[in-house]
Amino acid sequence: MKNLLLLLATSISLNCATAQNMQLTIESKSAHDSLFKLVLLYADGHYSIPALQIKTIKNRKTVTKLDIPFPVFALLKFDEAEKRILLIPGRNLSIHVGDSAEEHHLEFEGPAAKENQLIEETRLGKIPFYLKDEKTQNRFASMSQDSLENYLFDAVKTDVSHTSAQINAATVPDSIKLILSNDYRYVQQCYLYDLSSNYMRWAKNPAADSFAGLVMRWLPIPDSAMLRSGFFVNMMTSYQERYAVNLMAKDMRTDKKAATKKLETALGLPFDEIDRQVKLIGERYIIAWLYAKNNLPKSIQDKILFNKVLDAYSDGYINSARILFDSLQMQFPRSAYLSIARDQMAEMKRKFEVNSNNAAIKFYPDKKPATLAELIKPYKGKIVYLDVWGTWCGPCRMEMDYVGEMKKAMKGKDITFLYLDMDDDSKENAWHEYVKFYGIEGEHYRLTNKQIEGHWQEIKAAGGESASYPRYLIFDRQGKLVHVNAERPSSKEKLYKQLNEIL
Repeated sequence: MKNLLLLLATSISLNCATAQNMQLTIESKSAHDSLFKLVLLYADGHYSIPALQIKTIKNRKTVTKLDIPFPVFALLKFDEAEKRILLIPGRNLSIHVGDSAEEHHLEFEGPAAKENQLIEETRLGKIPFYLKDEKTQNRFASMSQDSLENYLFDAVKTDVSHTSAQINAATVPDSIKLILSNDYRYVQQCYLYDLSSNYMRWAKNPAADSFAGLVMRWLPIPDSAMLRSGFFVNMMTSYQERYAVNLMAKDMRTDKKAATKKLETALGLPFDEIDRQVKLIGERYIIAWLYAKNNLPKSIQDKILFNKVLDAYSDGYINSARILFDSLQMQFPRSAYLSIARDQMAEMKRKFEVNSNNAAIKFYPDKKPATLAELIKPYKGKIVYLDVWGTWCGPCRMEMDYVGEMKKAMKGKDITFLYLDMDDDSKENAWHEYVKFYGIEGEHYRLTNKQIEGHWQEIKAAGGESASYPRYLIFDRQGKLVHVNAERPSSKEKLYKQLNEIL
């Protein structure tokens, strides 16, 4: 028993023919047992899969054996902290986690300590200085093209040069230096693109398009070796695809015929067929794949298709993930990514089947309440927490990650959790799949954009922001709206306080 307490062993297998073993040891300085989540960043986004839970016993070491096919970045999540690490086959890593109230400090030991210390020192993935301020206060968002090019862009390139020199001077294998330096370059391109496509557009800066073009021309489309282990390398490739398609579609309002022809040529299909596949699979998944298939090197196409499989899976689009996975199997039967995707699809199927039989998930597909009062009426006598969301809404889906913790905190209390989804009728199955896949217990309704207009007018009249997703509202036992801007699940204790005060 003593040995079991000293060494809690956990294992995860990706069932890859070329997978190699490495050992991850975590020792937490916390005064209590801790739960860590390790998310492997195989694709092009901060998805919640593949992942495993690691439970640590206070002041004990927890050993986890990982079989990974190649180096991969990962997010180690615990308490309110999130740390980026690099896992290398054959290179063991020990992590000592401090208990600072503000930011947990990591200390590394073992063969993989140096590269992970480099990640900390170079602050890989940390928000850069020019995106620190909110949009309303960001001075870079309003800069002229000359200022952006001569000051900001030059400063970023100088930083990349200095950091690359720092990485190259480190005593780690050259292959690892290459992974770190490539990802550092491409994360800077990601952030500059975010500035041009998000912040500058919000500020209505006329230089947004030209600066975006400058950013996109800075670095080339990565090769297959870079895409294999890089995270931000993959993310930037996704941005490159999106940027190229958006350029072609830009003239749709002024010259629809010419824009349509460009898209058909670039995506290799008639426009009607593109539209059909978008409706069937989802725009963000199929457009990226069609563009890659017809415009990018064959050597990187399987990685891009694999990324979209995990993208759709993480979003809870079960049917889309299946279709994309079938394409991966058929077109790239020897892909190094196929076994990872196969394991994730099996896990997706298992998870979906378990939640499909959950009686606490209730759908009302035929009920289309025209007002908030009509929606709330069946629940009179109960406190109602209403979540207005959409399967297409990224922030809505992010908040769903905190729903389980919220319901655990409110367990046994007389609260009805009500969900009002805004999606077109064509998304009926996608709505059902998402809710079942993520096991979102509660009462579920769906309205189209036109049907939900009256609800938004009521919310606006009560002091809330119109058509702002996600939106959370709290109703008392008499059906009265008492919080039109209720806290969201991720706010945790603030939300629990609001609910408890009404109870």
